[in-house]
Amino acid sequence: MSMAVLFELGNLHLDAVISHSQQEYPLECCGLLVGTKYLEFGKLKCKVEQVIKLENLLKSASEFESSPESMFKAMRDLRQSNLEILAIYHSHPNSSPVPSSKDICGHLSPEIFMLIIGNVKTDKNVGLWEITQQGERIEHPMRIQQL
Repeated sequence: MSMAVLFELGNLHLDAVISHSQQEYPLECCGLLVGTKYLEFGKLKCKVEQVIKLENLLKSASEFESSPESMFKAMRDLRQSNLEILAIYHSHPNSSPVPSSKDICGHLSPEIFMLIIGNVKTDKNVGLWEITQQGERIEHPMRIQQL
């Protein structure tokens, strides 16, 4: 990917992701941000339309793996819409929103962004990352829109 990116996320979508991370605390949460993406004037535009919560099968404070059942349901629902997976989100309950080596190794595709909510009970920092094929991490800005 590695091009200019405009990633638009509604404030209600961000609130839903943060709320999910707080509900699962002290464990990591995980889920999908789905919507539309297209090229416009050489820039990749991504617009989040929906947040889909997934179950963290590992029930861990330091790693996540979505349960097959929750992922299957999400993929079935996505097939019935015109939306696609824009990002996988998860939380780092007590650390910064920077991808760990486990996050990088387990990332599905360089075409899908990674959104991380860090320090869930205090700062609630959020980072949006592109993980390249070579395992490099590139942080991208987000535009938060009022819905």
